[in-house]
Amino acid sequence: MRSIGQALTWELFARGRWLLPFFFLAGIALPFMLYSLLSGFDFDRNETPWPMLHVILMQLMVLLVGIGITSVQGPPSRLYASPIRTQTLVAWHLLSGAVLLAAQIALATFLLNIFFDVRWPMVGPIVFSIAVFAALHLLLSVGQHTFWSFVGAMGLCTAVVVWGHSRYGEWFALPTHYWSTVTPSEFATAAIFVAVAYALTLIGVSRDRCGEPLPTIGFWRWIMEKWESVGVRRAVFQPQFRSPLHAQRWYEWRRKGAVLPLITATAMVLGGIYWLLGSIFAKPAFNIAELVSGLVAFGGLLTIFAIPSAFMLGVSGNMIASKNRDLTVGESLQSTEFEMGHFQATLPMTSHSFANAILSTATRTLLCAWGAWAIAFGVALSIGWFRNQLPQAILVSEIRHWYLPLTLLGPWIVLTNFAVLGLTGRGPLSSIVIVGLMFFWILEQLVVRYLVASNMQAFGHQCFVAIVATATLLFAARTFWLSWHERLLENATLIKLVLAAIAISTLAFLLRPSGMPWAIYPVILAFSSLVVMPWATAPLAISRNRHR
Repeated sequence: MRSIGQALTWELFARGRWLLPFFFLAGIALPFMLYSLLSGFDFDRNETPWPMLHVILMQLMVLLVGIGITSVQGPPSRLYASPIRTQTLVAWHLLSGAVLLAAQIALATFLLNIFFDVRWPMVGPIVFSIAVFAALHLLLSVGQHTFWSFVGAMGLCTAVVVWGHSRYGEWFALPTHYWSTVTPSEFATAAIFVAVAYALTLIGVSRDRCGEPLPTIGFWRWIMEKWESVGVRRAVFQPQFRSPLHAQRWYEWRRKGAVLPLITATAMVLGGIYWLLGSIFAKPAFNIAELVSGLVAFGGLLTIFAIPSAFMLGVSGNMIASKNRDLTVGESLQSTEFEMGHFQATLPMTSHSFANAILSTATRTLLCAWGAWAIAFGVALSIGWFRNQLPQAILVSEIRHWYLPLTLLGPWIVLTNFAVLGLTGRGPLSSIVIVGLMFFWILEQLVVRYLVASNMQAFGHQCFVAIVATATLLFAARTFWLSWHERLLENATLIKLVLAAIAISTLAFLLRPSGMPWAIYPVILAFSSLVVMPWATAPLAISRNRHR
């Protein structure tokens, strides 16, 4: 390599040869799926819901792809011993990551515009993504050292997100139009965000590299001391367990149960603060209709929030075995033991009981998160009804009767089935399956769109969906038979699960909207099988993991 910049850029692509495509596919998967499902409807792309959908999907895509890039780069501290000036290290980390993120956002926007004619603007999201990456780089570089450095970095991230959101309408209001034209003042504002983030990152990294602690008033240390003292008191008074199953349930809940409720509560609090700020400047003030609409959209986000919790539930070995904070995320994932250790593999309990403990934890954590959202949604609906400020159409008519069950069963399917992939003890297999499914979905969209006649494209999509649903049903039947054959599933439990799947399918058939295509029927059956399938696949996965 002729320069340090070349070496750092080469390292970025060498380390991220698998993670970078994975996070890019993860970022564009949801927009591709949603727009492919909506492509059969004739909508005006300039109506209010479409800019709002664009802002949500674009920000989510920027966040996922940006996290992928920073996870590959790792913290600057892992290169402190290298012969690199601190200014060069920070600048190249920021420059290479921001350029790569901007290129991936431009590519994703180009693909969405070509395939679905969504008319996403190009320059605005690119400018926004560069500012977001600079703030994210500050947060991950120095934000974890002290409480106030975290607060400051999060403050800059929030300012960037709010500024980017305001380009699509009024401050703290729902988006009403696209960010089609970027003015010189907006370029200057983004440049100021990048410069501030670079300066703060440089100061923090320089002090950290020299071993000088960042200024602190000890608030975070006080919090940690209180937390440790609570842990010591809880350790002195350990509960008594009636059986190994109850002990494992307690262990799983204490170790993994707080992830999904914590994510949900944090998102709800941040969303509530954003709505309050917007209500101050809105006319009329405190518009409950917007709060209800936001909570309706939030119910769909529970499925996305279930993904990190599924990762936690699926780790049966040591969670992040290495405590080295200089590891990249990819190296940390490699040190995470998906394979079950000797201690857990020899616990005095069956694989069925082990799976029961994990699924019980999944049930409790999901009910806590869903219950918090349902209470907030019910309160907002009651206030809106009392003040006569409900939206004209609270739910889309096509899924009106399915909405509430989907907000609960959708996260359950993601939470449990993704966790089962980790419980197999094969971490790379889980990533391959997830990326393969996303790639297969996108490939199907391209094949049907460009190789099938326009008047047959809807039928082609329906055939593809029916084939996937049928394959899911066959796979579910196979796993149930294997679990029953290996005595991991009792006859009574098997009968209960089959009856539950029949009940879910029957209820979905009865509540189905009129005019649905024929492919919806195998989809309903496959959906019902995915709801009950974890009780068959989880014992199988744990059994294979324990006796590999």
